[in-house]
Amino acid sequence: LLRTASEEGSVHPLHRFFPSGYAIEEDPKGRPWRDVALIPFIDAGTLAASLAEVDVGELSADERARNAHGTPIAFAFDSSQLGSHPSPWPTRFPPLAPA
Repeated sequence: LLRTASEEGSVHPLHRFFPSGYAIEEDPKGRPWRDVALIPFIDAGTLAASLAEVDVGELSADERARNAHGTPIAFAFDSSQLGSHPSPWPTRFPPLAPA
């Protein structure tokens, strides 16, 4: 759906919501991480109508996996647990040591 809608020259109903260029409203204090991309809002009715036309059977296994719900994770602070914590992803994040 998005591949077709975002292609240059597409006549897909969602194409107008995927501009090839857009303006950036810069942060007045010069902090680039606070700049805002001025892109159009997607019309909910147009999006719903386009999604209704999608045949889920034509999606690849990767596309179906991408669109599936993942495992929910809840985080909570427990002041009695102040020791170090092993990393759930050691190749990317080190274990947490007490402060």
